[in-house]
Amino acid sequence: MPELPEVETYIRELQPLLAGKTVQRVQVAWPRIIAAPTPESFAAKLPGRRFVAFARRGKYMLLGLDDGSTLVVHLRMTGALRLHPADAPEDKHTHVVFHLDTGERLHYRDPR
Repeated sequence: MPELPEVETYIRELQPLLAGKTVQRVQVAWPRIIAAPTPESFAAKLPGRRFVAFARRGKYMLLGLDDGSTLVVHLRMTGALRLHPADAPEDKHTHVVFHLDTGERLHYRDPR
């Protein structure tokens, strides 16, 4: 499980990569990964939202959006958030894909 230093590193690395970018579409490949709200409402709420703030609270990553809401991410045991070009393939462990306005994709991947 990623410890506090690793989670802090993720936040510091993601901030310059995601700041100001807008979510165009969300694909949820494994619905059980979404704790709340439902996977359908999660995917419907995010398009059009822009990443504006980045913080950490314990082992949770807090990605602030331009409407005042916060995307709360826990990496679980072996999870990772990675920014990929549009043509990057998804593997079987990619559970959520955020399609961004730049054409890039933010993948949440967890093999466990």
